[in-house]
Amino acid sequence: MTDQAFPRGKRKSTSTTPGSTNDDAVTAPTQKDFLFGSIEPPAPRKTKKPKVQPVNKTISALPLGGGAVLPPTTSGGKVTTPAKIELLTFGKLAKGIKVLGVIREVHEEYGVISLPTMLMGFVRREENGPPLTQVLPASNTIMAFTILSTTTTDVKGGKKRRIELSPLPKDVNAGFRLEDFTSGKGKSSEDEICVTIRGQIVSVEDHGCLVDVGSGKNAFLKFDAIEDDYEITENMMDVDNDAKSSSSNKKMINPGRTYDFALSPKSQNGPIMQLSLPSVNTLARIRLADNITPTLSSLQPGMLTEVKVEQHAKNGICVNFMGGLYRGSIDEDHLGGHSGEKGEGMWWKGIFRGRHAKFIARIIAVDTATKIIRFSLNPHILALCGEYASFPYKTGTIIENSHVIRVDPGVGALLALPGTEGDEEEINDHILQLDKDLSNNLYSIPEYKEASRVPTAYVHISKSIDCKDEEKSKKGKKSSLNRTPEALFARHFSLNTKIKALRILSTSHLIDGIASCATAKSIVDAHVLTHEDISPGAIYRNVPVIQMFDGGGVLVDLGVGTKGIIPASHLFDKASHGNLDTGGDMVLAGYRQKIRSAKYKEGSLVDVRCLTCDPVTKQCVLTAKKTLLSTDVENPIVDYTMEIGRVAAGFISRVDENGITVTFYNNVHGRVSSRSLAAELGVEDPRLNYALGDVVAARVVDCQRRRNRNISNEEKEEEANLDDGRFLSGYAVVNVKSKFFSDMSHGGDSVDFKLPYDHLLDSYGDELSNPPIELDNIAAKYLTVGKKIDAEGFILSVPKGVDTLPIISLRPSLISTLKNKLAGGEGIISCPSPKSNLFMGEYVRGFVCRIDDRFGAFVRFLDGLTGLIPKLKKGLNERLHDTILCKVTALDITSSPPKILLKRVKETEIVQKKKEKVESRTVKSNDMVQVDDVVDVKVSDINFARANVYIIGKSGEAKSRARIHVTMADSVSVSHKLSKKEKQTREAMKISKDHPFYKWKVGDVLKDVRCLAVDIRDGINYIEMSNRKADSVPPSAIVTHPTHLPPGSVVSVIITSISSSSLHHGIWVQLCPGIAGFIPSLEVSNDPDVLNDLANHFIVGSRISACVTNTKVSTMTAQTNRMQDHHGDHVIELSILLASSPNTTESNVLVSKASKPKRGDIIVGCISKKTRMLGPPSLMLNLRGGFIGRCDITELADVEEWVNMPLGNEPANREKGSAKSKEDQHRIVVSDSDHDNEEEDCDWNGYTVDVQLGEESEYCDGKYVKCCVLGNVKNKNQIIELSLRDSRRVNGDLSNDSIPVEGESVHGFVVSTTKVGCFVRLSRSVESRVILKELSDEFIPRPDELFPPGRLVVGKVKSVKKLEPNKKSNITAMIDLDMRESVLLTSGKRLTLDDIELNSKYTGVVTRVESYGVFVRIDNSDISGLAHVSECSDTYVKNLFDLYNPGDMVKLLIIKCQEDKSRLGFSLKASNFVDDSDSDEEDSDEEETKEKTFAMSSENESDEGEDHSIDSDDENFVSKMADKMAEADMKEDSDSSSESGSEAEERESESESEDEPGNPLTEAMDTNVGFDWNAKLANESSDDDSSSDSSDDESEDADVAFQSSHKSRKKAAARRKEEEEISKREVALADGTADDNPETAADFERLVASSPNSSETWMKYMAFHLSLADIASARSVANRAFERIEFREEDYPHGLLSTLSSKLNVWTALLTLELKFGTDASLQETVDRACQHNNPKQVYLRVCELLEKEVDAAAGATGSNDQTATRRADDFFAKMCKKFKSKKTVWIAHFRYLLKSSRHEEAHDLLKRSHQSLPKHIETMTKFAGFEFELGSPERGRTIFSALLLNHPKRMDLLFVNIDKEIKNGDITKARALFDSVVNPVSQDRKFKFSDKQMKSLFKKWYRMEDEHGNEETQERVKDEARAYVARSKP
Repeated sequence: MTDQAFPRGKRKSTSTTPGSTNDDAVTAPTQKDFLFGSIEPPAPRKTKKPKVQPVNKTISALPLGGGAVLPPTTSGGKVTTPAKIELLTFGKLAKGIKVLGVIREVHEEYGVISLPTMLMGFVRREENGPPLTQVLPASNTIMAFTILSTTTTDVKGGKKRRIELSPLPKDVNAGFRLEDFTSGKGKSSEDEICVTIRGQIVSVEDHGCLVDVGSGKNAFLKFDAIEDDYEITENMMDVDNDAKSSSSNKKMINPGRTYDFALSPKSQNGPIMQLSLPSVNTLARIRLADNITPTLSSLQPGMLTEVKVEQHAKNGICVNFMGGLYRGSIDEDHLGGHSGEKGEGMWWKGIFRGRHAKFIARIIAVDTATKIIRFSLNPHILALCGEYASFPYKTGTIIENSHVIRVDPGVGALLALPGTEGDEEEINDHILQLDKDLSNNLYSIPEYKEASRVPTAYVHISKSIDCKDEEKSKKGKKSSLNRTPEALFARHFSLNTKIKALRILSTSHLIDGIASCATAKSIVDAHVLTHEDISPGAIYRNVPVIQMFDGGGVLVDLGVGTKGIIPASHLFDKASHGNLDTGGDMVLAGYRQKIRSAKYKEGSLVDVRCLTCDPVTKQCVLTAKKTLLSTDVENPIVDYTMEIGRVAAGFISRVDENGITVTFYNNVHGRVSSRSLAAELGVEDPRLNYALGDVVAARVVDCQRRRNRNISNEEKEEEANLDDGRFLSGYAVVNVKSKFFSDMSHGGDSVDFKLPYDHLLDSYGDELSNPPIELDNIAAKYLTVGKKIDAEGFILSVPKGVDTLPIISLRPSLISTLKNKLAGGEGIISCPSPKSNLFMGEYVRGFVCRIDDRFGAFVRFLDGLTGLIPKLKKGLNERLHDTILCKVTALDITSSPPKILLKRVKETEIVQKKKEKVESRTVKSNDMVQVDDVVDVKVSDINFARANVYIIGKSGEAKSRARIHVTMADSVSVSHKLSKKEKQTREAMKISKDHPFYKWKVGDVLKDVRCLAVDIRDGINYIEMSNRKADSVPPSAIVTHPTHLPPGSVVSVIITSISSSSLHHGIWVQLCPGIAGFIPSLEVSNDPDVLNDLANHFIVGSRISACVTNTKVSTMTAQTNRMQDHHGDHVIELSILLASSPNTTESNVLVSKASKPKRGDIIVGCISKKTRMLGPPSLMLNLRGGFIGRCDITELADVEEWVNMPLGNEPANREKGSAKSKEDQHRIVVSDSDHDNEEEDCDWNGYTVDVQLGEESEYCDGKYVKCCVLGNVKNKNQIIELSLRDSRRVNGDLSNDSIPVEGESVHGFVVSTTKVGCFVRLSRSVESRVILKELSDEFIPRPDELFPPGRLVVGKVKSVKKLEPNKKSNITAMIDLDMRESVLLTSGKRLTLDDIELNSKYTGVVTRVESYGVFVRIDNSDISGLAHVSECSDTYVKNLFDLYNPGDMVKLLIIKCQEDKSRLGFSLKASNFVDDSDSDEEDSDEEETKEKTFAMSSENESDEGEDHSIDSDDENFVSKMADKMAEADMKEDSDSSSESGSEAEERESESESEDEPGNPLTEAMDTNVGFDWNAKLANESSDDDSSSDSSDDESEDADVAFQSSHKSRKKAAARRKEEEEISKREVALADGTADDNPETAADFERLVASSPNSSETWMKYMAFHLSLADIASARSVANRAFERIEFREEDYPHGLLSTLSSKLNVWTALLTLELKFGTDASLQETVDRACQHNNPKQVYLRVCELLEKEVDAAAGATGSNDQTATRRADDFFAKMCKKFKSKKTVWIAHFRYLLKSSRHEEAHDLLKRSHQSLPKHIETMTKFAGFEFELGSPERGRTIFSALLLNHPKRMDLLFVNIDKEIKNGDITKARALFDSVVNPVSQDRKFKFSDKQMKSLFKKWYRMEDEHGNEETQERVKDEARAYVARSKP
């Protein structure tokens, strides 16, 4: 490098740099101007020669660029090839190199680090070291690492490279010398020089932490020196929570944690270095001082220093630093951005020059061996925050239209992705502030700012192009997707080449901020990238077939080499019944083989769905069954958390005599037993009805996952990750008869238990190895199958779950400990459980269950309670599975279960404790309190359960511990009142006003407190006290076991909680210490209102009285286990009703059950949806005393109040005896949440989907209701028949419903529906049946779907059959019903075959159309016949389907009738009815009959728009049918003459209603909400006028026709008009003109579907809803628009307002809507939401603009200001100025608003306030002066402009603005005066300092003004002044 190439000091003024120009060196030609004439260029000014700066003689010891730069090549003194920076590739890495990295992932065993040049490194956990989750900081942290090794291993398909790193101080700080940073001089303060150093916390002390910095020196970190929030986790008990804590925002302080600490070198005078732990924000601003010269080994990655540009390389910048002592380089990827513009050249060359040739950069790599130093300017590296490196696109995103900006031959290419230009807010404010703080100011350069916004991605050569056969054939290689030839890559990826599409593969290269991508078409179009992207249950379309196997399977390619296999059994819906094991084509013989060969040939595309996928083994199993592809698309079953009752499709994976196994996705299996198949479907042998691979639909009835079956991958991983030393021993299943249970009752004969082999003995000695594999041999000595175990045992734990067995233990020591405790012995040893009340110092006995070398020995007790003997307490010396005695040394009861630290003790210590305890009892002290003593106490502590007190004796306060339990306390009457803080404290402790401790205070002295019990434990006295009166203390206050309370005794209890669980709903109470009680809800009250709201009727903490009902609590019941888990060891059952009853039983009588209800009693029941229905559909209830109630569906309400589906839309349980065909199992019921279209039924390849709708039932689970007892259910003694009818509950009517008679129309509920008919229940004692053909007039393919259980139907009684009463059923009559509509609507006798005569004429309905004829059913009969094709028309008919449709009303003539009348022949020819005199009348009757039968009547087509058609799926079907029947009767009785008169009146009333201006149906809602919603809406009036004219013409024609025709003519005309409108609509839809003027919601839905990014369409859609007064729908449309408009469209002008983005347009429309139709709260809520998704400043400006318009509109309408509108606008303007006080645009908007409202004083005050917030005032003052000219006083505006011009005499723009305002104001004289004051200043004080160029612009502007507003004289004056100025300017 020569000095000539890189000169030091300033350049000469005549020299120019490449790419720049020197204005002084250019000779300007002589110019001629009409104002100035010929002007000579000014002579160059003489400048003083600058002083020569002394050259820095410090010569760098490093080569160019620090050694990583190839020097430039020169030829003839010119640079031919610029310098090039070598990248930090894998081959250049070596041991000892220090690099900067970003932490990507942190696991216990390893950590993943992102390194420069898109490399990846790993940190391994140290041997015997803590997990890395306790060592490394959180993810996205940037810190330095040292390379330990780089290895390359050969793997299949290539080579695997691995970089191992170390974050420890001993490696990172190697070579670091502290004295290198203390040699600088010139700093006045010691704290100004600061460096960072790596440290690892060794231990946590009281005031700080000891830190290891790896240099042999000790360091200390004070807690006060930690800048961020921190959390100390040095306790070993919190070891399990470290992983979770490390991901929080707090800094975790624990031994082993590494951080970068701050160090002040000059303050380190003592032996211990003082450190500080700064925040990331502070750490990022610590830079090296300019006056220090550290050695190369002391430089660390992450240090910040000032660098200076030496040379521009081809791919970066060469710099020097430390005064030129060292050199380094910055490659192109670390300059902070990339050029998005096409074209070659080094874009950074024009930026890093001049004053930007010096800047602050951060070191990212230091190699002391090769003396290479690399820097970075990437913003996230400067900020030391990896979160700022987030990539704008997600992995897998496909991006179009990118282009190549750099090509690395043989490696890959860098692509610039399409980005959108944004405002300054797009760049993080923290990055901008950091750029200013470091004085770089790079973002002030527009080119650099644009470059920083360009996202980039790198494509490797191997993923760039899919090589074709011809490309590889040139080199003799086979066609494959391996490495792309370099020539081919160079041809397709030249510089600036446009790339059509690419796919993001990874965004994890956080240090470079560059994503990796692929452009190969196979990768871009791939469904998935790896096996990890495959989700079980996911559907993949158009997957290519790769290979067909001989066994029948098919191999497909899911993308990028990710393959999956379709087994032969999953190629078709119905599996082949051949032998799949024989192989070859014999498996799929015949027709199926042909289909397989055609459909699944190589290269064909198929649709598949993933069944299972294992990313570890890379095995994916797929299915191609059409049914599985079309069902459960959105919510497949992939785990065992599905809801009960769900129906889903699966395939049969196993069939045997015991049942079938149905498999879903992700290896989720379900089992259907053969018993269920036989009961529900009548399948006797599943092997005959089902085959492997068949698709079936199954309903989930239970979801309890079996143990040791179907273990998921996560559980396999958990089992694989068990710590060393953890051994799962075997176990035996033992059977214990119930007679051997002690102190408990059991209903069964015996119970199975699980006996682990490690629970046979107390100790196994030294026989066991590790792991103890000898346990099986030891168990064989003690256990023999079928023989009795002569030993005692106890229940160790009862695992939750149905299929799990309770665990027992035979350990003798534990048995003796438990027996002594249960017997109430004086032993001080316990075997605790999670419910026990442990305390410090308690002696406990357990067994060693696990030994961990890291922590110690884990000791297990009852119900899984575990404690730890730390290894510091010799926990590693214990033997596995030994029974040991321990002492509690530490206890944490805040967690559940509690955390316990233990210490091993000897048995002799217990003997000594017992001896001391006996001796202590013989000692009597003067201060000892005896039972029944009355003393005074002083309150020391209060909580919900107890109050701790001190006993005040003769000698003062005694040492004895005493407490007053809440059950033994009474409230005290005190005069003092509680403060607000004390009330809040009691509220936090749930101490209500009814609580005894509510008025107690700490320090209060209680008089006359009686001692109830004294206990001595460990030499300490524990005393139970009570302040209740002696006569009010019940016996329950001092009991120690529930058996001491006999049933029937009344006790006083304290309410502790209200349980709302459906399993045990009621009240939890406390009787005395250690004994809790539960009051079931049915034992609380007989008022259902009270039971439905227990929390408001029974206050927690209050005292109530209850009666004991049961004290024998069985631990074998699930309910009791749940009780004990929550409320202690002893729980008894109580009753409030029995306590309040006067006939309470004696204490020695068992009162656990209430009496059985009798007929006529009014009782309370609890609805239970979990109880299986008896005689469905019915409602099951739980009753008091354990009884169960049944309420039939007909007894839910009186007949007049029956509603459809009263029990909800859940299908009722079927009876066991009901048979179901095999095809019914394919019915899939989908809930209404699965599909958006809830009104249509869908057909999925033969699977009918019944979309069940319906409102939530009022009979919800757990609700309490009053019932009337009707009697017992026959054959069910414990089940009671109930009724919820008001007539029975209020009036006491217990009689059965009457039996209907023949011909009567009745209502009923569907019980069940089969293929042959339907059963309907009319009352609880009357049922009916309907055969299939009498369900409907039309054929019903699936009657069970149309008539589900519980549906309300109506029918006509055909026959009645009374039944004899029996013991098994309550049914007294069986009725045959007919539910056909034609039968219900007709009265009188129906036609029979005997009434039919030859050549007679009838009317009928077409039932079926065939090619050979038409089948017709005669009206008012069941008679059908055939009209042959030759008798269907007088002319030839080619296709009958074009002439007739099922349901058409026709006239028929009987032309053929056999003797037995079994067959009838009809004729439909029109010629047969020409001579009929009543043809017109019959036509009219035919029309009326048709409409009466199918569409009610012609009134249904009136303007009211009511739909009277009957849909059998409608939930109001019965009411509509009844109305229809009544209307049919009225039609028959009406007179024809009255019809015409009523019709004329109806037309008059309709015309009058249309003319009424206030008609809400015709008057549209005002949609003027502040802007033009739709420009086309203005033309609607003309359309309406034309339509009204046409309607008038048609009405006149109709009137003429009415005078001369029948009523049917008018109907025909109306129908023709409607058909014409429909035809016009269809034509508009066909040619696309309907989209130009949408009129319906369907039109708008079609528009938004085709153009979802058009804000104009969305806003028109909102206006459409507003015109219909549907504000809620308009809001819904806006919310949909926010989700549908794509992100990339937001940055382009689009929509009605060109200055706003698409989403902001819709937000503005929504804000306008809320402003006009919403409330202040809804407006503010919308503003807050808009600010979250848009620029908040723009949102507030838009809202304020709308409010300003509202104020103007109110003032224009009323002539005065609207106070409400003005107040709201003032509030928003003030809030905006406060929120964005540093933005000048908000102040300017507020100025304009105030001045526009003539509030000048407020505007001037606001101007003064703005000066306090804005750094620069010129622009705001200029705007304010302009507003004064327009809206205020021009004189005040002139004053402001004069002051501005006086203070800024060089600002010609201010002068021009002032002149423009004067001209606009019409005062030309003032404008001339301003020009004159500049040209001819009066005084030197007002002299402007404008250059000649500026004066030229001024004279031009003056001349243009005079040209427009002056005359020739004034124009000549301007020219004269210009010439005079030129003359004065010449030297």
